Amino acid sequence: MKSLGIADYNGMYSAIRFYQMAQEEEINPIIGVEL
Repeated sequence: MKSLGIADYNGMYSAIRFYQMAQEEEINPIIGVEL
């Protein structure tokens, strides 16, 4: 299983685009945020 993570600071500004692009490449997206 391929996975890739991303973490944003103070919001989830890039989460939607990251999720969509990961799904297109059959990669399991892992999303994190620090508030």
